[in-house]
Amino acid sequence: MVMNRRGFEMQFHWIFVLIAGAIILFFFFSVVQKQRSISEERLSITLSTDIDAVFSSAVESRGTSQQLTVPESGIAFSCSDVCDCNFWIGKKSTQFKDKIIFAPGLLNGGKAVAWSLDWKIPFRAANFLFLMNPADRYFFVMDSSNSRSRDLFARLNRSLPSDVPLSVISPDDIPNIAPSEGLRYRFVFLDAPSSSPFGLQESFKNIDVSVVYVNSVDKAVTFYLKDKNHLSFSADSSLFLGDPGIFAAVFADDKDMFECGMKKAFGRLSVVSSVLRSRASSLESEMSSLNRPDCVYSAPNMDYLADMSDSAKVLSDSSSFVDDRDKFAVIAGAVDSLDGLNANLVQQSCPWIY
Repeated sequence: MVMNRRGFEMQFHWIFVLIAGAIILFFFFSVVQKQRSISEERLSITLSTDIDAVFSSAVESRGTSQQLTVPESGIAFSCSDVCDCNFWIGKKSTQFKDKIIFAPGLLNGGKAVAWSLDWKIPFRAANFLFLMNPADRYFFVMDSSNSRSRDLFARLNRSLPSDVPLSVISPDDIPNIAPSEGLRYRFVFLDAPSSSPFGLQESFKNIDVSVVYVNSVDKAVTFYLKDKNHLSFSADSSLFLGDPGIFAAVFADDKDMFECGMKKAFGRLSVVSSVLRSRASSLESEMSSLNRPDCVYSAPNMDYLADMSDSAKVLSDSSSFVDDRDKFAVIAGAVDSLDGLNANLVQQSCPWIY
């Protein structure tokens, strides 16, 4: 009995040791994991703050492009249908806030190209920041037999920095392009003939590929998103103003990001137009006191600015640019008229409006 009791006690002792050891190991493992999680979270917060500052600096350096260093985990971008726009580093999300950013769904590979361009219609209303992966493949599809397509490409190409990864091809070249795994492809048709699946090889069915069609006459852009694992596309259309608006469609991940950025831009346009209208009114009074009747700032200058401000305000809250096409027409008409009137004021040695 004594030996059996001692054997039982020894077994119990070792079971207790094993259980206690397991608890201690689990405790230390939990502490290490928690510390690692906290460390990663702190790193994500620090990186997000730093990247946000870099984006703020880049967007203000209008007309320039630069190389950015991307965290190893990458930077994800998204905009919801209610324009909740964020970028993500790890689990940390940061809102775009006042920045107007057009980017792919994910920047990775350690490097990115950032290009800032001001949106003038006809005065500068906002700065756009375009972000892209240098490894991704962007193609302008230009129809050399079509003068509209040629002219549109020539105009856009003059604005492109040399380090923006964008190539020009003809529609006939598309069937010869063989995709590479892991790369993102975007084909931008410039008033060029197209029809789904756009002449793409069947091997594109498992590749991240999308298409944007630009209609320079209707000032329309159509986004074609590929179905997963199938070479078929769904289409969604929108409208643009100015060449920077075309580039916004080229580099935005999807229609939601494009329209969210443009709504923010129209909001700024509304404010700037209203400020310039007040400036025109002040200049009118000042020129009248100086007996300069040749310097006219009232109608139609202030009318155009008022129409632009009102239309831009509607578009900043628009649920569908296509349904508010008339507001685009009002702004486009005001742009052409204001440019001529402002140039005439300068020629007469009158203070310009902008």
